[in-house]
Amino acid sequence: MTQTPCHSHCIPNGFRNLDLTIRTERPERTETYMRTRGSEIFEDQSLKGEGYIVGTRKSPLALAQTTIVIDALRQANPTLSPIQVVGITTTGDRITDQSLSDIGGKALFVKEIEQSLLNKEIDFAIHSLKDLETHQPSGLTIACVLEREDARDVLITRQDGLTLKTLKQGAIIGTCSPRRAMQLLAHRPDFRIIPIRGNVQTRLRQIQSSGYDGTILALAGLKRLGLLQDENSLSGYSDLCVTILSLKEMLPAAGQGVIAIEARSDDSEILSLLRTVNHDPTELCIRAERSLLRELGGNCHTSIAAFASIIDPEILALDVVYAPRDVPIYYREEISLSNCSPEDFGIKLARYLKNS
Repeated sequence: MTQTPCHSHCIPNGFRNLDLTIRTERPERTETYMRTRGSEIFEDQSLKGEGYIVGTRKSPLALAQTTIVIDALRQANPTLSPIQVVGITTTGDRITDQSLSDIGGKALFVKEIEQSLLNKEIDFAIHSLKDLETHQPSGLTIACVLEREDARDVLITRQDGLTLKTLKQGAIIGTCSPRRAMQLLAHRPDFRIIPIRGNVQTRLRQIQSSGYDGTILALAGLKRLGLLQDENSLSGYSDLCVTILSLKEMLPAAGQGVIAIEARSDDSEILSLLRTVNHDPTELCIRAERSLLRELGGNCHTSIAAFASIIDPEILALDVVYAPRDVPIYYREEISLSNCSPEDFGIKLARYLKNS
């Protein structure tokens, strides 16, 4: 393994660099049956028994991502059978007044959907990859991933031109993410981090009407919802302003910006269909990110950021921010894919970080 440390000039303030080398129930009946028509998804309670059935959450973002997947499948398979969409309300959607870490973690956004898949009520499921646990339930597999959308985070405020540096002293930032809180406080220890829950639109409304000075959202979600008017403003929220954060300011979660499609591991027909839309470079990257997260024991309680990128056809880079003892470690490593699999790369880097 070649070691390329991220030199001190590119380490964000407040972070410690390691300039060292590692050696190489069946879902509750809250679902809604919907039919797809072009890029539109609309409710139809009469659907049963034709074509494929796909399950997803009912949130606007989940349905937007479902449309993206269905469009990709139809483009790759022009004679594709009809697709029915089942919108499923998950436990994570129902409980919005408690922190995820207190009620079971991000798995609560997929539990009912995965059970529906195991019960053969749906043929495949569409998720935001970062919502999926790193250990798949027995009998299920990530069949494919679409090309990654921009993985960066954005700062949402009520005042134009604000950055992490220029927000007022003691600014109140709404987030339930330990990863985001860790990096925010590394940049600005004076920030007050207050939990905020809900879908994208709910959080935007809370910034408009509450005492928050800002929040952090994923850029990919804003784009997929059609909310990003330009790099500094939102469509439909004229009083809110956007600042896109660099990867050095806010490293994303493992899998951020990636749509994953989950299926039964023994359903060869569905697996073959879904592989027609797999994006191989994205798959390489998320294999490294998720193996690192799995080895570090990452969950909704842990402060881990990981982002892999292909810097030439044979070289994979992995950037990590990890805070095992409340002191964030920023580390970058590169590997030749001819010498190491993405999974082994993530595991070896994770073990190194745990022993640092």
